[in-house]
Amino acid sequence: MSLLVWLACAPAPVPADCTPATAADVRTRAGDYYRCVDRTLQDGAGCGRGGYPLGFGAKYADRSFFETWDGLSPAGQDFFVAVSPCLQARMAESIEPGSTCDAVWELGFSTHADCYVESGFCDLPTDDLLAINAMFDDADRELPEFGDQTSDVLAACAAR
Repeated sequence: MSLLVWLACAPAPVPADCTPATAADVRTRAGDYYRCVDRTLQDGAGCGRGGYPLGFGAKYADRSFFETWDGLSPAGQDFFVAVSPCLQARMAESIEPGSTCDAVWELGFSTHADCYVESGFCDLPTDDLLAINAMFDDADRELPEFGDQTSDVLAACAAR
């Protein structure tokens, strides 16, 4: 394997201590926090692509900043800069040594609605809402947890 191919396939570097991103560094770190967390779960075996850290957290943090970002308004970009650190910080506050993949899955989804609303989701222009919706895979939209979080976000936005 050539060095160029190996570099293209090599995982992104992750912070050694699984520190959540901040608004100042989230655009460059994107899903690094989740990759780091995954490596700490299941005695180092991780949850894999079917678990929350890689299968949802890292995937959508990366997609937010590396694919969807350029199509958003400044308000949509501000939303991503706020929501990603919020989601990561909430997970960091609650995850414990020995947390199971199932517990992290539930924890990950349980923080979405509050972080979305606190980060300005309810005030985004329609084009940003459509772009954010389009970034999610159809299979993930079918998850009961995804439906629950969507309902919670919409209810919180309507109550404002």
